[in-house]
Amino acid sequence: MNESNQPIALSESNQDTKNISVIALESASADAIGSAIRSLGFSENRFASIDEFFNATELVSPSCIVLCAGNHSAAALDFQTKISSQCACGASTIVIADVEIRDAVKLMEKGALTVLSSQFDASEVGEYLKIAVEKDRESEGVRKRLQELESYRNSLSDRQLKILNMVEQGHSNRQIANWFDLSQRTIELERARLMSAFQSASLAQLVSKWTELRVLSKKWHQTDQQSDQADGQVLDA
Repeated sequence: MNESNQPIALSESNQDTKNISVIALESASADAIGSAIRSLGFSENRFASIDEFFNATELVSPSCIVLCAGNHSAAALDFQTKISSQCACGASTIVIADVEIRDAVKLMEKGALTVLSSQFDASEVGEYLKIAVEKDRESEGVRKRLQELESYRNSLSDRQLKILNMVEQGHSNRQIANWFDLSQRTIELERARLMSAFQSASLAQLVSKWTELRVLSKKWHQTDQQSDQADGQVLDA
C-alpha cells in the first residue's frame, strides 16, 4: 500500500464519465456490483486487491469506491482508515462485507457511506451508487472553487498576504500603514491590487472570498496534519 502517507493523487481524465472503482477481494460480489454499475450507465475500474488500487499509477478519479471484502473485516477496516486519510479524491466508499455490527459501525465512523452484506439487494446498491455520485458532484464543485481561490492567493506577494490578513482582522489603512511603516496611500494601492487579484468589486467581497478560502481549505483536507498545513498557508502567510 501507499507507505508514504502522502495523499493519493488521482488523474482527472474522462471527467464526464462517472467511474466506480471496485476492489474485488471477493469476486462474486464484485461481479454483481459490476452489473449494477453498468445498469446505471457508469463505468467500472476493477482491482484485484487493495494493494493494486493504492499502487495504481494512472487511476481515473473515481466517483465512488466499492470494496468487496467478503469476510475480511480487518482488511476492510484498514482500507477505510487509509482511504479516509490518504486519498485526495474524496470519493465515497461502499463496503460489501459480512462483518459484525460493531465492525460495520466502525467502518461508517471511519467514513464509509454504507456497509452492506454480500447478500445485498441490487436496487439498494444502485441507490447508494447514485448517492455516492451526487456527493462526488458536490465535492467536485467544492474542489474547483477551492482551486480558484487558491489561484488568487498564489498570485499575491508575502506583503500582500500579510496586509490581507490584517484587513480581515479589521485593521484600518492607518493602522496597517503604521505597522509596515508605509504611507496610507501605499496601503490603499495594495488594497486595490488585492481586490483585483481576488476579482472583488468591494472590500467586503474581498474579505468574504479570503474567509471562504480558509473555511474551504479546512473542510477539504481530512487529516489533522493536512488541515494544519492548509490553515498555515492562509493564516501564516
